[in-house]
Amino acid sequence: MGERESELFNIDDRGKFVVVYASNNLGKSVQIERIVARLNTMGEQVMRVKYPIYGLKPTGHRINEALRGGISMPEDVLQQFFADNRRDFQPTLINVLNAGVNVVAEDYTGTGIAWGMTRGIPQEELFVYNKGLVVPDAAILLDGERFSAAIEDGHRNEADGNGVWDKNRAIHLQLAQELGWTVVSANGEIEEIRENIWQEVGYLFVEP
Repeated sequence: MGERESELFNIDDRGKFVVVYASNNLGKSVQIERIVARLNTMGEQVMRVKYPIYGLKPTGHRINEALRGGISMPEDVLQQFFADNRRDFQPTLINVLNAGVNVVAEDYTGTGIAWGMTRGIPQEELFVYNKGLVVPDAAILLDGERFSAAIEDGHRNEADGNGVWDKNRAIHLQLAQELGWTVVSANGEIEEIRENIWQEVGYLFVEP
């Protein structure tokens, strides 16, 4: 997916970039809230980001139409919109990190790659779409049994049935192995999951 952008300055001065991945309906938002709260308690500056960023024009609106509005769009075109949305936000991401602010993101490049592969786009093609985007300092994959109560009616990636979701889960696990993401169980007590995630990312924020 490319080298870290040259615009990122001294690694000791900039903020850390952490991404949490998972198939839909596995509690990403809840756990990210807890990571952000813990960093705030530590006195760390932190910005929460959820990809895609629907407010970014024109990509955000088009993505939302495809996911929730029933607008038909070829999968390769949709995945290019996702990548362009991340790329459009990248100058802001770089500026925030260079200002020493940590960023905790829900979904990122791996999400697009996983869903693109689920829908039949070759992995190599998806890597090209995402080339040159900033590489996270740490990536966590939440994996487990789906929380059916969280399914959003009318959402393209949530309403397709468990067959598609199961395939997407398997691809996320495949990518975790290939790309070095840390896998944490999404099933269990919320606070226990939070601690398991923190064990994997907390080292980034603790002075040696």
